Amino acid sequence: MTYLMLAPARRTVLALAGLFLLAGCSGMIGPGPAPQLYTLNPHFSAAVDAPPANWALSVATPATVDSLDSQRIALTRPPTQMDYFANAAWTDRAPVLLQGLMIEAFETSGKIASVAREAEGLNADYVLQTDVRDFDAQYDQAGAPPNVTVRISAKLIRYPDRTVAASTEILQTARAQANDMNSIVMAFDQATGAALTQLVGWSLQAPSAGAEANMPQPLRHRRHRRR
Repeated sequence: MTYLMLAPARRTVLALAGLFLLAGCSGMIGPGPAPQLYTLNPHFSAAVDAPPANWALSVATPATVDSLDSQRIALTRPPTQMDYFANAAWTDRAPVLLQGLMIEAFETSGKIASVAREAEGLNADYVLQTDVRDFDAQYDQAGAPPNVTVRISAKLIRYPDRTVAASTEILQTARAQANDMNSIVMAFDQATGAALTQLVGWSLQAPSAGAEANMPQPLRHRRHRRR
């Protein structure tokens, strides 16, 4: 069991002092200090390489396995041991945080007519459905800080016929600079920002790419000859 001194950080919502146990003690039950809360604060690029979209998008709450559908900050140790950082938590369940950040990433791009949570009842042309496969800090090298992995499977559902217009899987990683919570959360920010920026770019291009792919073969050839 490793004890680390965590310095207070401006990103924390609830500041606590003293020693915090990092990995290996998440199974402890009983009264204790309230967890130190961390918020995700990734950077999104406004220069997304995608055409403007004149359609509306609803973003569904991401699906995920029960172990990631939590406020607890997940970690994985070899070979396949799932655990959580002790006395540290996100400000909300990970899927809820990621849904809000997806919407923020689309809005930051400035290239979509309208985007909102699916629950808000937007009259959407497409619904973005995602499945978070990985959202954890992976201790993959002995003695090294963890590598944060964000892996998201995505489908763009066309309305009103509810057909799958396109699908993809996105994977981004970021190595923490040190084995402390502030550095680990910064790595989550980096990997999440890269993953959601990629997701936005793919989503904005997918409908036009799907329309091209679904054209009858002779018409597709005629379009290519006119270019």
